[in-house]
Amino acid sequence: GAFIQFTPEAAVRLTVGLDHSDVADVVGQQWLSWSPLEDLHYRFSLAAAREYATSPEAVAEARGRGYYLGGTDGVMLVAFGERWWEPQLLRYAGDEPVRHAMADLIGDLSLNAAGGNAGLPIGHVLAYKPDHDLAAKFVYGLRAVSGDADWAPMADLGTGSS
Repeated sequence: GAFIQFTPEAAVRLTVGLDHSDVADVVGQQWLSWSPLEDLHYRFSLAAAREYATSPEAVAEARGRGYYLGGTDGVMLVAFGERWWEPQLLRYAGDEPVRHAMADLIGDLSLNAAGGNAGLPIGHVLAYKPDHDLAAKFVYGLRAVSGDADWAPMADLGTGSS
């Protein structure tokens, strides 16, 4: 099942894993680790990763729930078995879905930002198949057992490597 866990460390690091091999071979299993001080800046390594869906049926289901009503053609990646519906949309060949999941997780964690911190805990966040609800529960629980010193100050994150 899905989980998010935290291990205290001296630096901020996030690792995200996905497994859609049962429904979308083109996505399969993907893992990505990223640290804002050690890796290429967020703007270059994660920000451009597109939303994705595991199948055209998943898009139709989401539309039925009120999502993606602005359309998906030319906007998001849609898996179609062993290939992408519109492969020309890929910005990161081989791992764009996990990059998008990482960007989502960072966004969810950033909702916790307060008092000059970036919303990223100092340590290693490991997430497998994270979603927004799970991330919200994780942030709430971690915030309850941590203090201000446990969160990375925005100034300390700098701009990362370029």
